[in-house]
Amino acid sequence: MNKTPIIYTYESWANSQLSIVRHTGGMKINGVFYMLISEHSNRYTPDLLRYDWVPVYTKLGREKTIGLIKNGTTLSVAKQIIKSMGKPKEEQLKLNL
Repeated sequence: MNKTPIIYTYESWANSQLSIVRHTGGMKINGVFYMLISEHSNRYTPDLLRYDWVPVYTKLGREKTIGLIKNGTTLSVAKQIIKSMGKPKEEQLKLNL
């Protein structure tokens, strides 16, 4: 089982040694790449997220992703959840333009 943290929330990294990431946008921690990512509404308080979880975060959003992580959901299960959501219908795409 991988013991590498998946996410460092803004509150946990911003006032720590990891705060240098605000200037670089990402960093390697114990050989694993993390990058800053945020929802549009929270762009001033980005989270430091393991790179392989970025698709999950961008599709599900911050709160749902953190919920999955807290529940111990694996990355493969999280990707299955995204896949089961399906592609948006054409009408929905037109409304979002």
